[in-house]
Amino acid sequence: MTNVIDNSKTASLIANLDQLAQIEKEAQDFRRAIAAQRDTIVEQLTSQAETHLAAVNALLTQLNQLGMEYKPLALGVCKPAKGNGTKRESGHCDICNMDGHDARSHRNQPMGAKTPFTPAELTARGL
Repeated sequence: MTNVIDNSKTASLIANLDQLAQIEKEAQDFRRAIAAQRDTIVEQLTSQAETHLAAVNALLTQLNQLGMEYKPLALGVCKPAKGNGTKRESGHCDICNMDGHDARSHRNQPMGAKTPFTPAELTARGL
């Protein structure tokens, strides 16, 4: 058997490979340009944020000098909720007809099919 190479197919394949290489180069150049734009935008936003933060800190300093005590809080930080200091007692459950929990414990049961807990469920719940 002899291998016969079709020159037209080879030339077409080489042209397609060259075209693919050109597309890959253009895609890489595009990614570099986008990354450069992203870096420029991040630098601008960082600079603006620093400027605004400095202005806020200056205003807070002025307020504190006037006798008002303001402190900046970190984003996402909140004070814990304050309760009224009393714990809710476990009440009487009308569904199970027993003390130790109330009907809210049955909220995950299907609507209209609220049934008393089985002994195994009561044990699992520590009741």
